[in-house]
Amino acid sequence: MLINAPYRPQKLYHRLLKNVTVYNLYYYFLVIAAISTSSCARVGAPTGGEKDSIPPTLTSMYPPLETTNFNSEEITLTFDELIQARDIKKELIITPPIEDYESRVNKRSIRIIINEPLLDSTTYTFNFRESIKDITEGNSADQVVAAFSTGDKIDSCKVKGKATMLMTGEPVNDAVVALYAAADTLDIFNSRPMYLTKTTEEGEYEIKYIKEGNYRLYAYIDSNGNLKDESDKEPYGFKSEILKLGKQAPSSDSIINEITADLEIFGVDARPLEILGSRPNGKYYEIRFNKYVTDYQLTYDTSAYQGKNMSDSIDTDIQLYKPAVIYHNFQEDHRNTRFYNTFKIDSIQTLITVTDSLNQQATDTFYIKFEETRRKPESLNHTVQLGNTNDNFNVQAAIEFNKPIAGLNTDSLLLKYDTLLNIPLVPEKDYIWNDRKDQLRLAKIINKDSLKKNVEHRLRQIDSVKEESLKAYQNTLLDSIQNLENTEERERVIETFLISQNYPKVSEIMDTLRNEPDQNQRTNILNAIADTLTVGIKIALKNKEITLNKGFQLYAGKGAFISVELDSSGRIKQEFPYLDPKSLGVIKGSVETNYKSFTIQLIDEKNSVIAETNNRQSYVFNNVSPGTYRIRVLIDANENGKWDYGNILKYEEPEPVYYYEAQVELRANWEVDDQNFSF
Repeated sequence: MLINAPYRPQKLYHRLLKNVTVYNLYYYFLVIAAISTSSCARVGAPTGGEKDSIPPTLTSMYPPLETTNFNSEEITLTFDELIQARDIKKELIITPPIEDYESRVNKRSIRIIINEPLLDSTTYTFNFRESIKDITEGNSADQVVAAFSTGDKIDSCKVKGKATMLMTGEPVNDAVVALYAAADTLDIFNSRPMYLTKTTEEGEYEIKYIKEGNYRLYAYIDSNGNLKDESDKEPYGFKSEILKLGKQAPSSDSIINEITADLEIFGVDARPLEILGSRPNGKYYEIRFNKYVTDYQLTYDTSAYQGKNMSDSIDTDIQLYKPAVIYHNFQEDHRNTRFYNTFKIDSIQTLITVTDSLNQQATDTFYIKFEETRRKPESLNHTVQLGNTNDNFNVQAAIEFNKPIAGLNTDSLLLKYDTLLNIPLVPEKDYIWNDRKDQLRLAKIINKDSLKKNVEHRLRQIDSVKEESLKAYQNTLLDSIQNLENTEERERVIETFLISQNYPKVSEIMDTLRNEPDQNQRTNILNAIADTLTVGIKIALKNKEITLNKGFQLYAGKGAFISVELDSSGRIKQEFPYLDPKSLGVIKGSVETNYKSFTIQLIDEKNSVIAETNNRQSYVFNNVSPGTYRIRVLIDANENGKWDYGNILKYEEPEPVYYYEAQVELRANWEVDDQNFSF
């Protein structure tokens, strides 16, 4: 009955105490201790004490490191404490790759069972990275690497370096660094690598146990974990030169067993460029591409339409066909070209040649043909983007439209300064259109001396108007004084007049007059004053120093822009805020270089370009807000007027990018003037 009863240690404890004697005290203490121990022996994490921060330590490995002539199907690693390996498929890097394997953890050891044949005379490495952790706190074992050879020697070549983001210089963590045989057509886009590793938090990498040979080196951010690069969404980097490891020639004594190669990662879509198709879309005709396109060229077959009036353009000077009559522009982030129905013919054969960021090209022929539709055209919209300049008097901006502009009222487009002045903008000098007439770029440098004179002249004009207005007001008062007979009213108006004339001691005069007890005498004094009053005091014109401390405004009146579909723009107002030098700072320095074409950029902590200047060995960035900045230089090595990303398909690396070694800390009203470096 006692055997089947529920186990209640508290009741048993009290029963034992009830029967305790001096003679059996020792016996009962033993029983109570046993009960207490069994009650407390529960599975769980211990409480209190210091946190375990010591990672597992490798105590043995089979096969031993750098074993040769390996012919087993298993490797085993044993540690000094209980371990787990939950992320081993993600963390374990095997080179050359082994796809079919299993992992089994048994307390302090892990076994890797290989289920596919190994290559002959090949050195394999198993880099466990952070896959092996202790049971209690998840501390990762440090740099656990197994290496063996199926031949009679261990390959000993090594490649190491650092991977950074090209446009920020920041280290890249967990990027795949891959080696491919240079003689193969395999690369990061179509196959898994021969050798690989992943970068550390500092961006560093090392690939060991590489066989002698020639290799191509890549790095990429493998977001989906398939050990291939999807270039439309996974940034990559590469070295243009082939890495030659081992003996350089049969007759040479030169042997290179180790190469240091840094990699710069960037994002450019390297997929083959494709024209997906063309079709009418509502009131438009469109051509679609599979990726971002930088440019396109059109050629029209006009042989069937010579001499015909094909244009509905608002430009009355165009009567016969010209290519400019056919309006078109990019849509959908440069993945679509749209044509507008501005000509009368049914269709026209057109050849398009498109180019992407890697200068890949694709061509196709189609017929521009519009369909009848009741769909309304899209409304004319615009955006304004300010240029990268911190100069109050260097006004830069771009107005972008969603459809081409066929007409502009130039008188309605101007700059305003503090509502005082309208500054006209001259076509082709102060602003230009792009080829497709959907972007207007403004660049206007304001002459400060000229602006100052114009502001002063305008203020004098305003003061003159005020003076004439005041004279008219005073004459009106003077006339009313002569016609007033009521003494109190005449006193009030005379006082007002004297004040408007800035006459001294007006209060004293009026107090004396009002204190005169004799009414006749007061009237005589008032008549005498009224007879002698004249308008003779001028207001002071503004002659103080003019301070140009106001911002500009880009202004376009309603209807200033007319689209190819004859709808017009609304009123456009874009402010250029005045940058007060007292609350800002200056960053300047110099560069020493043999490059002829380059751009020096000031970038903030978000890697946004704050200001830039071209081809100046002494640079100055004025009116910079307090903060932390970096100096970046883009090199136009081929001197084509722009910085290029290169072409991975042709093994052409991006043009160089340099950074000033330190961050620049700037405070208000400071000038940092020692940012000097060479490249």
